[in-house]
Amino acid sequence: LELVVRGPLFFGTAEKLRNVFFEPEDGARTLVLNLEDVPLIDATGLLALRVFLDETAARVIIVRAEPSIERLLRRKLAHTALEGRVSFAGEAAARSCVSCTESK
Repeated sequence: LELVVRGPLFFGTAEKLRNVFFEPEDGARTLVLNLEDVPLIDATGLLALRVFLDETAARVIIVRAEPSIERLLRRKLAHTALEGRVSFAGEAAARSCVSCTESK
């Protein structure tokens, strides 16, 4: 299952973000979170994303994030309970992962 997020994640979109995020379908063990079109994340957007990650039972692979966003997320997720469930992958790995999850 792939979730594509488009646009900045900031205080103006945090409430919408909470309404858009959803639990993966029953049986989905991996969620690919595509952040290719996210140019920035502020503290409120980071909190909304963190709540989503805390609430989902699936393993999450974050793909195609801008380098600065990936660094921010790696730093903020390090040494938390999410560290083992959230990982980062490049474009080739993301395509492979999406193909694996779609075929199940």
